Amino acid sequence: MVLAVPNRPRVQLSRRRALQLAGAGAIGTLVAGGASGQATAGPVLLSRVGLDVRSFGASGNGTTLDTAAIQHAVDEASRQGGELRFPPGRYLSGTINLRSHLRLVLARGATLLASPDDSQFSPDVPNYGDTFDGLETANASYALLAGAGLTDVTIAGPGIIDMNRAPMYGKGSFGPKGIGLRKCRDVTIDRLTIRHAPNRNIELMGCEDVAITGIRIVDGSVDGIDPDGCKNVHIADCSVDTYDDAIVIKCSFALGRLVESSNITVERCHVRSSTNGLKIGTETEGNVTGVRFTDCVVVNRPSPGIPLILAEHGGVAIESADGGHVSDIKVSNIDIHGVAGPLFVRLENRGTAQKVPAPGSMSDVVFSNISATGATITSSITGLPGYRVRDVTLSDVSLSYADSVLTAPALTTVQELPTFYPNVAMFGTLPAAGLFAQHVEGLTLKRVTLRQPAPDPRPGLIVDDGKSVHLDGVELLGRRDPVLWLNDVHGGDVEFSRRSRLTRSNVRLTGGSDGIMFRRT
Repeated sequence: MVLAVPNRPRVQLSRRRALQLAGAGAIGTLVAGGASGQATAGPVLLSRVGLDVRSFGASGNGTTLDTAAIQHAVDEASRQGGELRFPPGRYLSGTINLRSHLRLVLARGATLLASPDDSQFSPDVPNYGDTFDGLETANASYALLAGAGLTDVTIAGPGIIDMNRAPMYGKGSFGPKGIGLRKCRDVTIDRLTIRHAPNRNIELMGCEDVAITGIRIVDGSVDGIDPDGCKNVHIADCSVDTYDDAIVIKCSFALGRLVESSNITVERCHVRSSTNGLKIGTETEGNVTGVRFTDCVVVNRPSPGIPLILAEHGGVAIESADGGHVSDIKVSNIDIHGVAGPLFVRLENRGTAQKVPAPGSMSDVVFSNISATGATITSSITGLPGYRVRDVTLSDVSLSYADSVLTAPALTTVQELPTFYPNVAMFGTLPAAGLFAQHVEGLTLKRVTLRQPAPDPRPGLIVDDGKSVHLDGVELLGRRDPVLWLNDVHGGDVEFSRRSRLTRSNVRLTGGSDGIMFRRT
């Protein structure tokens, strides 16, 4: 089932950019010659619209390699501070190195087609020494459109970037990225379609002031849109269909130093993924703060034959795995359909790039107005002993589970797994049916509904090793005897609505839990 994002007016970009053309009539169909005054042919300037890539020798026939001609055209358009247009056609190419002050436009009917020969692309090597992460994270220049240290760059449609590769689902990354930008500023990527990418579709490393709007990503083998160590990024009105994470915010060591990811907004996007729809992590060597996911639809993408532990099938995942501090995260107005694990919050100690591995922190995470249906894996919020996830709020959240579990594992069977690759399936079957929270402080649930299958014998909600836990209007549906289990929880309150089936008699307290007030409103 394909769900449409609500039809809202397109967002107004926060900045305006004017083309810096080289004066009216600077270059025409004919340019003035030398002292003799003879006219000589020059690059075609389409009125004040821009240069035509065909004027530089690009064939657009889909079989002739156009890389050199396109690069020449890019260099000239940048020199003029203007626009380069691709008219309808199929332009076969290897890596194109973008330049500053450039507006590259693929017209309707134009396709920039990646060469099937990987040797036509910039080498797949890290940007800076040992970056600790895999090549797909460490290198932005192995791409069809690549740029580093640029200012004022636009890549616009409505044409197509076709990466021209067969799907490689679950088999790693093979081939170049679609767009790879490193340390660029004032970037717009607008109304493009990117399809058949064997590697990340849009990779941003250490970029600032970026607007990505109206992008359509189709049949991606790896991640869709990856801001890594970026700030002031706005992603809106995009449709992303990938095997791997659809939209994922990272903070890796790819720049040879840690640069915080901050002030990133993702809104009104429709994402379909076999892994995670919206995500922070896994690479979190540095800090991530000020992230907003809002007004989005997350849909599961089937992955036949691939184990759940690899495919994940998660909805929204917020992770700190490598010492980074993740804070001020707001997730609101999200519809999640058919994913295995709707919500996943995880603090752990994988220790990538750390001389002495130590957990970072996870704090100030808010989920509001979230609806998930058809889930099969318990949502979880987990820290580690001595390293609690702090100040997490769920309000107006409804999680509905489809499958039942015939056995109820003991709480003591939950492994800590401090260095395991974080994913929704990492714990196996959890002892709670709807939500499992462990090693938490400042956990607040307001108007949260957990619907579990009637045959499922597990408690709907478990909080283990908690401090300052506040539950107000929690509904556990699907059983005659809904159970909320608090183990080793100190301080907080539980409020029951008079209409609620949850009462003090079916709240279980163990492990020395104390300081908890019970109220009926």
